[in-house]
Amino acid sequence: MRIINNRYIIDKMIRKDQVEETYTIKDSWSKDAIYHMRMLDSNKDKETIEYYLEEFIQIAQIKHKNLLSSNDFGIVETINLKKTDNTKYYVVSEYTDWTLLKIQDVTKDLKHRLHLLLDIISLIDYLHFRGITYRVLCPSHIFYSKEKGIKLMNLSVSLTKPITSFNDGFDENFLAPEVLMNNSDFELNSDKYSIGMIIKYLLHDCPLSDSGDHYTYIEDLNLSSTQKEFFDDIINDLTKSMPANRKLSLREIINDIIRVFNLNYSYDLVRERDTLFFNTPIVGLNREINEILATDWKIGKDINYYKGIVIRGGSGLGKTKLLQEASFRLRMRCRTVYNINCSKVFNKQNITKFFNKITEKTPDNVIAKYKDDLSSLIALMTDDYDNYQLNDRLRFFNRISNFFNEISKDNKFYIIIEDFEKTNSIFIQFFDFLIRNIDKNQIFFLLSYNEISRKSDEVSETIYNLAKNLYITFIDLKPLSLDDTGRYIKDVLGIPFIPYNFVTSIYNESKGIPGYISLIIKDLYDREQLYVGENGLWEIRNTDRLKLNIPSNINDALLNQLKRYEDSYLEVIKYLSIFNIKTIKEVILDMVDFDEKKLDAILKDLVKERFLEESIGDLGYYYSLTSEELKRYLYLNMPEDMKLEFHAKAADI
Repeated sequence: MRIINNRYIIDKMIRKDQVEETYTIKDSWSKDAIYHMRMLDSNKDKETIEYYLEEFIQIAQIKHKNLLSSNDFGIVETINLKKTDNTKYYVVSEYTDWTLLKIQDVTKDLKHRLHLLLDIISLIDYLHFRGITYRVLCPSHIFYSKEKGIKLMNLSVSLTKPITSFNDGFDENFLAPEVLMNNSDFELNSDKYSIGMIIKYLLHDCPLSDSGDHYTYIEDLNLSSTQKEFFDDIINDLTKSMPANRKLSLREIINDIIRVFNLNYSYDLVRERDTLFFNTPIVGLNREINEILATDWKIGKDINYYKGIVIRGGSGLGKTKLLQEASFRLRMRCRTVYNINCSKVFNKQNITKFFNKITEKTPDNVIAKYKDDLSSLIALMTDDYDNYQLNDRLRFFNRISNFFNEISKDNKFYIIIEDFEKTNSIFIQFFDFLIRNIDKNQIFFLLSYNEISRKSDEVSETIYNLAKNLYITFIDLKPLSLDDTGRYIKDVLGIPFIPYNFVTSIYNESKGIPGYISLIIKDLYDREQLYVGENGLWEIRNTDRLKLNIPSNINDALLNQLKRYEDSYLEVIKYLSIFNIKTIKEVILDMVDFDEKKLDAILKDLVKERFLEESIGDLGYYYSLTSEELKRYLYLNMPEDMKLEFHAKAADI
């Protein structure tokens, strides 16, 4: 048995040859489910890997009952807890044991075949709504079950599989001419051609040899002459050689098939499409990401001058998003990355966990050498550090600097420090000593820093002096442009187009601050100003900026969202606002006045609505407020007697 990254358990090999390497796997983070894993070679699959780096976050969010989902993309770091020598990547997707669609396996029942056809067209129509063309719609990408229907191959395969990989001419019959020519300028109409051919495949007697304007249908299906003419017209339109001439609307085709054949086929476009997607690709930060990756290249060549980059910017500008993307990109380059969040880290358990992560890959003899020093440093950072003399502090700092230099000789790594402005004095002193004394181009720091939110002048003075002495440099974040605001809104709504005047209204109110844009969209959605109509399209009740009633600031937007929840939801949020660290579920349960089942439902809703952040730790599930603005606002406006009551409850647990 092999375990990938201490998470994915190899179940069975599906295929391993020069073409591909695939397995069925189990995910230790979920119960019983079987998934599909495809391995990617860093050389042979370079283009696919580059595509996933940019687009997989979008692909993974596209869910539909007739589409196999794409779940995870990453780099193989360990196999059976041992670091790998070769650079390999993986893609995890939904697994099915259904068979590939073969016409001889499909029962000759007209309604059954029409339901299969409607499922395919409905899925493609949804993908068009999301701005995606399913360019290789053919039988080898359709899985079939007589009892359950059809599912199409996941997008992580269908959007990257080379056309030249089809080993016979059968599937090519279903692909549009522009797809076969490998033209990169696909249109949404390209997969309409494939739908026309799928109709022939399901209904015609000789589907691939039929030509002309009228076709021979399977006799056992008992189509009337009117019904045959109906499908003749659809096929002739969808299979025209020029994409622009395929004019029929997929939604109209669905409705017409239901009407002509009097089918009991239901669908709910609002339920299917009424979703906001806040886990979007980075927008407006490509220059900043490229600067970090260029620094990584310089570090590899040992020509980098600085020891750290400070990401500066106000609240909501995307500092966390940039650090998350940088961490992901660096890991995909086989770099080791450690993360620490200064707004949540300073209790003994969390800072111990941070150092444990660093020592996981450290040789035993090195750990033994510095074990006492690490324990002393943790105590120094989390206890009353005034009890430690300056010489003791410097001695600990020097020993830990030696430790970092020793472990980085054979393994360069990054330390990402989030919310540096919220750290305590002893960590500032430790960081200042460390960055001055570590070897250049062995350890590199990435920090986020908000000058306005700093807890003390000490942190700003430290940043200033390090920059003055050329230990660090800066990346300053700015608000999004109007164009990038439009791109971001389109990503959140999951659509390829948005009205210009709506984008302008949001931009003018938000000043291009991504965090505020998200809150405005969420607020408009909650108040049903922004909604999915019965036609399955996003609609805006009034695009006049003056009548949109957009919240005047971030706090107003957050409070508007909270108004629609019952008191128990707000109670949980208020309890969490008193904690400076992530809080385990059992602690929350001890504080509230309702049972665990209700708490689980509330936590699930609040995580889904992005009020809470959920993570897994040694003691189970931890929760914290996603928005520092909301946390600060609630706590500052909480009556003093309520604060005392909440803190007393927390102290008794």
